[in-house]
Order: sequence, then C-alpha cells, then structure tokens
Amino acid sequence: MALDFPDSPSNGDYYNGFVYNSTTGTWKIGGLGTLDLTGGDFTGTQSGYKYHIFTTVGSADLTVSGQGLCEYLVIAGGGAGGRASFGGGGGGAGGLVVGSKVFSTGIYSVTVGAGGASGTANNTDGDFGSDSIIAGVVTAKGGGGGAGGQNNAVAGGGSGGGGRSADTNSGSGGAPNSAYSGVFGYGGPQGHRGGDGEFGTNYDRGGGGGGAGSPGNVGGDSPWRAVPGEYWVDGGNDDGGGGGIGVKLNDWLVDVNAIAAPTIGDLQTDVWYIAGGGAGAVAGATNTAQGGYGGGGNGGHDNSAPTAGTDLCGAGGGGSTDNDEAGAGGSGVVIVRYVV
Repeated sequence: MALDFPDSPSNGDYYNGFVYNSTTGTWKIGGLGTLDLTGGDFTGTQSGYKYHIFTTVGSADLTVSGQGLCEYLVIAGGGAGGRASFGGGGGGAGGLVVGSKVFSTGIYSVTVGAGGASGTANNTDGDFGSDSIIAGVVTAKGGGGGAGGQNNAVAGGGSGGGGRSADTNSGSGGAPNSAYSGVFGYGGPQGHRGGDGEFGTNYDRGGGGGGAGSPGNVGGDSPWRAVPGEYWVDGGNDDGGGGGIGVKLNDWLVDVNAIAAPTIGDLQTDVWYIAGGGAGAVAGATNTAQGGYGGGGNGGHDNSAPTAGTDLCGAGGGGSTDNDEAGAGGSGVVIVRYVV
C-alpha cells in the first residue's frame, strides 16, 4: 500500500521514516543526504545505528556534516533527597525526552546535567538536578529536590521531589515542570509528580520522588518497587514512600551498553530502566523504602543512611532523617543516534 505523504511539505519535514528534501522535491528514507557526526565520550555502531554518547557532566560539541534525521535520548540530572527530622522526601528523576529532528551542518553544544547536591544540614531541601541540553534542539529539566526544610516539595522539576512529613502534618509532593514537554516526543511533562509525605502517630514518612515512568509514592506505601504499569498500595508499612519507577528503554540501552562504559541505566531481570525517583525517609522506624527502577536511591531511616541516585540514569536521591546526609541525585546523559 502506498504511503499518503503530506501535501505541500517543507524542507526537513518528517513522515513515517522519510524526510522531505525541497531541493530535489523528494522524500528520502532517514535523511536529506550524506550525514556524518563527530563528538561524544563514546561512539560506535550497533543494530544499524551510529551512536554518539555524552556522559561527562558539563558541555561538549557535537559536530554535524551534512543533513539528516537524528534521534536523541536526553536525560537531566536527578534531584537530591531532602533531610528532615521527621522524614525527608526523595528526589525526583531528571526529565527524560526521546525524540527526533533533522540535524544540519554545524556545531551543536551538548550539556550533560549534574545530579543535585544533598544538603549537609538538617531540615534542608534537596537541590534540583541540572538541565541536560542539545542547544537549539531540546532541553531536559533537572529533577526536583525532595522536601526537608519545608513541608511541600518545590514544583518545577523534570519529575517532582517527594513531600516532607512534619511533626503534626504532611507535605505535598512537587509537580513536574509543565512548561517543558516531550517524553517520547508526544508532549506532556518530562516526568511525574512526587508523592506526599504522611504524618503518623508513631512514624513520620517522607514521600517518594517521581520517576519518568510513574509518580512517587505517598509516605507509608509499600517499600518495594512497583511493577511497570501498576501502582503501589498502602500495605501498612512503616517506611517512606517508594520512588517512582523509571522508563523501560531496552531498544536504546542494549545497544548503548555494548559501546559505552560505565553502564548506563539500571538492569532489572533482563530489562533496562532509566530515570527512577528516590525514596522518602521514615523517622521512628527501621524499614527501608526502595528507590524506583532506573537507579533511584533508597530512603533512610533511624538506623540506616539513604543512598544516592545512580549516575548516568538521572535518578533521584533518597531522603533522610536528621541522622544522615540525604542522597545526592545522579547525573544525566545525552545520546544521539542515526541510521548508517
């Protein structure tokens, strides 16, 4: 069956795997002509794609010769967990964007965002992660910090941080930044909101940070990671909220990890996840809330420190009580690929 190409296309328009070249007046599979890219910490060819992988925090150049369609996976740095006497919230995952665009001859500045730093003082919010950027193409927003110095997590991250549990009330999880859209190129925020903190008679439980694949969980919800597509339910556990789950990206990460080192993403039962949220902390109990698949840090409790979000995952760090420093967020990653 013939493809029904759009009428009156403009140069570079993309349709069903084809790109329009206004000079020749034709649609071409994959690009507009010869395409060659240089740059990245790791490069290699897998499954018919050439990959350029940026893993070092900071800015570097991607040099393009020619013109053609490229796909990109951009993940910002994850937010740090909050530190609070009564249970800090987990950090939100960095924003995740997958999309495609015609790249033309020139130099594109690529920035890999750092994870948010954890506060060393008690009752402090976690820092937001830093943005990851392909200049002129896409910006992924850094993950939101978990609440610690105030009850409610600050809104505006790629995924929101978890809310704090205070001595007499509960705080709200942070909302993701709705001004920056494009998860999988379909619009909508780049992540999910954090879970609310939960005040209890005997225990105070911070909320989990949001992940790219699901919201963070309310303080006191099950400490075990969710199965993708399912939500945690309250099992009466005295722990912080579990971190939101990341996104399954086998189609990218199997190939990427045949090229790059160290490992990018979080392997769970033969499935690669990325951009998981950090878990919240609990005061007055000793159950550990689990970070979301995709490298999310575990929450702390009275006898255990939280863990940091995993680097190169954009993962959120675990929240803490006043006994320990909160978990830092994990760094992001930028990957560009094109058909060869």
